[in-house]
Amino acid sequence: MRAGEPGIAQRGTFRYPTQAIRSPKQGKFRRALAAVGVWLQALDYTGFDYTLDRIEGLEQELARLKEELRQSREASSSDGHPGGAVNLEH
Repeated sequence: MRAGEPGIAQRGTFRYPTQAIRSPKQGKFRRALAAVGVWLQALDYTGFDYTLDRIEGLEQELARLKEELRQSREASSSDGHPGGAVNLEH
């Protein structure tokens, strides 16, 4: 989007897309056009966005596995088995 279009910062303020769509000054056609513009902007999903989403998913999976490993180590140490292999299969 360019300056002057709905949802773009103008003179230090930001107009959210929903505000631009519901503006009482605009007619039905302009509101519909603004909604389509917001929708098209949401479709702008770059390879960089994809990579960041993948990294985030991997980080969450790593955190889940670390927590699972910590819990299994605590359970095995409370059973009286010092050290040894940990079974992570369910």
